[in-house]
Amino acid sequence: MGKRILMICGVQMTYVQYLRTRRWKAKADGARERANWRCQVCGGERPLQVHHNSYDRLGNELASDLIALCAGCHRHNWKRLGKAASSGELTRLEWALERTRTVELLKIAERGYGS
Repeated sequence: MGKRILMICGVQMTYVQYLRTRRWKAKADGARERANWRCQVCGGERPLQVHHNSYDRLGNELASDLIALCAGCHRHNWKRLGKAASSGELTRLEWALERTRTVELLKIAERGYGS
């Protein structure tokens, strides 16, 4: 997302600025609560980060747009995407990102991208 200016809920701001708003904090806390304060991939406990499955509704996220992850699973998710990009598998994973939740994407990646 970087420093690109976005229009979020009728206000221009960067993605980082959005992540500092009360609106985002309330949505992120809601995602953590729905996950019973556990990582939705490994079941680990706090601290939890909230990951966007989709940026299409930034500012108006649906519950399904967000997933609570521990820092390790969040990092692991992005490492897998980086490997997929360098190995030419990004198209398949982009499709998976658009149509599935991050948990399902991680299962695809764990199988070695190829099955």
